[in-house]
Amino acid sequence: VSTQSTGSLEVAQPSKQRENFLIHNGFKKRIPDHKTAKPHISGHFTPHVILKETKTSFKQHWECYIKTSRKLEKYAAVKSQFSRELYLDQVTKYNDRANLTRLRISAHRLEIETGRYKKILRENRVCPWCELVLDAKFIENEDHLTNVCDLYAPYRQKLLSKLNLIYPSPNLFSTSTNFLQIISTSQSTPDDKQIHAARLIARFLTNCLRSREHFLDSLKAPRICS
Repeated sequence: VSTQSTGSLEVAQPSKQRENFLIHNGFKKRIPDHKTAKPHISGHFTPHVILKETKTSFKQHWECYIKTSRKLEKYAAVKSQFSRELYLDQVTKYNDRANLTRLRISAHRLEIETGRYKKILRENRVCPWCELVLDAKFIENEDHLTNVCDLYAPYRQKLLSKLNLIYPSPNLFSTSTNFLQIISTSQSTPDDKQIHAARLIARFLTNCLRSREHFLDSLKAPRICS
């Protein structure tokens, strides 16, 4: 026992005094051994409850954000419920699936998005093809790419022909069809027609984005004057 001598008296150190106090008052037995003690699990905050509350909070934030963000206008239009999209399993080719996702969440390189980074007014984020070839100023957004722009007309007509073969109902698909909305249609058990349609639309988007990239690269290439 560590003591401190004061003349003929021996006084215990403060740490020893504290231990003696706890033992004398019965508190020593109430202090758990840190080697054997286990945390007390709350009945109100179980892992299940915490996970559930976290999901609920995130879902509420997600719903509020997509309704108020101008960047996610297209996403809010095609995303009807908080759930996993079926096309993620239906479209097996990575590039097609990635391009489809980019168009849905506005993570692409269209002028409507890149113009936002450059602080260009929304009405001035025009399609470079239409401005150069047609001398027309159309805002280059997702709908313009899928339904309007003449640069992608061959791919669009090919897609419509195939979709109308899959679904033979007259006038079911046209140039005004919301292709991204078709893919977002939720079914617990999608049939072969829906899976085939999702893959066709995803490939159509890949072809459009690739064609746009080639066109923009051609504008950057040096021109040889004859």
